[in-house]
Amino acid sequence: MDKFAIKALKSLAIGLETNSATKDEVKAAAVAVLGLVDPREPYGSALFNALARLTISVCVEMVILRKAADSSQEVLLRKRGADEVYAHQWHAVGSSFRPGDPVAKTSARALRELGNIPLPSPVFRGHFNCLTEERGHYVQLIYAIDATGVEIPTMPGHIEWFSTEALPQDLVENHREVVLPVALGHYDSRDMESFVR
Repeated sequence: MDKFAIKALKSLAIGLETNSATKDEVKAAAVAVLGLVDPREPYGSALFNALARLTISVCVEMVILRKAADSSQEVLLRKRGADEVYAHQWHAVGSSFRPGDPVAKTSARALRELGNIPLPSPVFRGHFNCLTEERGHYVQLIYAIDATGVEIPTMPGHIEWFSTEALPQDLVENHREVVLPVALGHYDSRDMESFVR
């Protein structure tokens, strides 16, 4: 750790002990600590959520669709874990950009949890400027993938197919109201700025 970082952290520690830490001391310590973070590695939920409050995050939402045997349309959803934001809620797979990521890398990271299954190329369906996201300001790039005929292993209670006409009640609200409708072509993303909770 360099001398600047050590000085900033010492100054903050003294300020916190005496209840006199200034905003500038907090910012200097944050800069020092963030300089130690490798932007190419996963941040972890706590750091990611803290950063999301301070910046605009851009993410890729990958909506995987297929035609069922009865010709109805189904969407593949994943249930979030207990330690994730929107714990125990269903959502389309997605990932946020990391510094230096091209769209293909972020998309591949979003799909990684499905395994190395070759999928058709995603089709860009629209974007949404989400001002009301729980963690901060997000811009969502929404893609659809037609996976009809592709065998994707599911895990009951974790990764499952749902009819687009019978989505689970515990689906992340933004995915119900924005992501899935944009992917399905029900909304023009240019008209979506007015969506608020």
